[in-house]
Amino acid sequence: MLSAPVRDADRLREIGEFIRADPQRALAAAQRLRRGAPALLESDVRGVSMGSVLPDGARIRIASGEVPLEPGAVVAFMAGGRTVVHRIRRSRRGWLITQGDAMRLPDVPVPCDAVLGQVVAIRGDDGWRPLAAPPRLPRRERALSWLVFAAGAVLLELHPPLARWFLDKLTRAEREHAWTSSLLY
Repeated sequence: MLSAPVRDADRLREIGEFIRADPQRALAAAQRLRRGAPALLESDVRGVSMGSVLPDGARIRIASGEVPLEPGAVVAFMAGGRTVVHRIRRSRRGWLITQGDAMRLPDVPVPCDAVLGQVVAIRGDDGWRPLAAPPRLPRRERALSWLVFAAGAVLLELHPPLARWFLDKLTRAEREHAWTSSLLY
């Protein structure tokens, strides 16, 4: 008995699942993609961390290859075995501090090698368009975000593992206890 032919989309999905299943494989794939020839990739966004700029379910285009890693750019990167799309807050000495537009706290620093590429467009009803500017958060949230970011950036200069530990502890505490809301309001 012959099996049905495997469609290209199914094959790509299976390959993607295989790569994502192992964090080391995922990081190696990200590094190869970033060092390869420039290309445009398309993907769907899952989650609400980028707020209205990239809503849940949005279709995005990612420019792979060597891209400038400058503050304000939105990048796709590998972190914890999954793909994350957030805005760069700081790039220094091979590390990035990123943050979702709808998040109060910056992310745990990631190595620049984990970047897949820069998000250059989002598909809307009228076709592909560039990303919107980040929304302005309330003053209290901006102040807290800046303080935590500044502490993380200083620690990143002094001792990257300590910066990763510090920001990881704060974001875990935020997920479990929502401490920023009780502090701010």
